[in-house]
Amino acid sequence: MDNFQQRRIELLQDQIDLYQAEIAMLSGGVISYEDKVIRAAERHFQVKDLKQKAKHPRLVKARAVVMKILRDKGFSLVETGRALSREYTTVIYSLKNHYTSQADIAAVRRLIG
Repeated sequence: MDNFQQRRIELLQDQIDLYQAEIAMLSGGVISYEDKVIRAAERHFQVKDLKQKAKHPRLVKARAVVMKILRDKGFSLVETGRALSREYTTVIYSLKNHYTSQADIAAVRRLIG
C-alpha cells in the first residue's frame, strides 16, 4: 500500500471517529452551542480534536473559525476560551492575528444546522 492510500485510510478513519462521537453525543441528550460549533469545525477541517494543544496550521485555522463564530454569537472572551480549553488572551490573539475566511465560516455555520 502506498503512502497516499495509507493517508486516505487515516483520513476516512478520522471522519468515522468524528461521526461516531457526534452520534454518541446526539443520543446522549442536549448538546451545547459551543460543542455544536466545535464538532462542525472538526468535520469541515477534517481534524480530530480542536481542544488538543497541537499547533498544526489546520487546527489553528479551525480554532480561529470557532472563536469568530462564538464571538459573533455573543460569547465572552472567557466563555469562548473555555469552550476550546484556552485562555481568553489566546482568543484575543487569535481574533487579532489569524485570518478566517468567510467561506470557512459559512461552511461551518451550515454544518451547525
